[in-house]
Amino acid sequence: MKLEREDTRIRANLDGSIGESTPLFILPLAGITALTVDLTNVHSINSIGVKNWILWTLRIPNNCAVLLVNCPSMIASQANIVMGFLSKSMTIESFRAPFACESCGNESTLTLTRGKDYQYAQPGQRPSITLPADLTCPKCKSAKLAPDFFNEKTFKFLG
Repeated sequence: MKLEREDTRIRANLDGSIGESTPLFILPLAGITALTVDLTNVHSINSIGVKNWILWTLRIPNNCAVLLVNCPSMIASQANIVMGFLSKSMTIESFRAPFACESCGNESTLTLTRGKDYQYAQPGQRPSITLPADLTCPKCKSAKLAPDFFNEKTFKFLG
């Protein structure tokens, strides 16, 4: 894990698998008001990693906002199916989602971003999803890429 610290803000870049020895879980957060967790290089999370993640979320100070960026789709899936995976102070800022070509079957992964492709529910408003519609397949260049997921399940974390 690589850390960058500026006053009361930390950016943590995780690598590899989230499991029993993930250093994020022992990172001292006393006095920290903002934590950005970059998951670009995370390739898996095991069951002990899920358990430790939930226990870690319980130790995050109430005044610490946590942004999860560049999440692999499995992290968004865990957020959707495991109660307590996301605390109230956590926001998925961006995650990588699977798309497929309707013509040649090519599979691509695109990063979806809060504020551009989706928005969390706000008081009196439902969550919104606005996926890009004009994505040309990088392989056959003649057809469009379409989401290879169900919106209702993938974006359940927007609650």
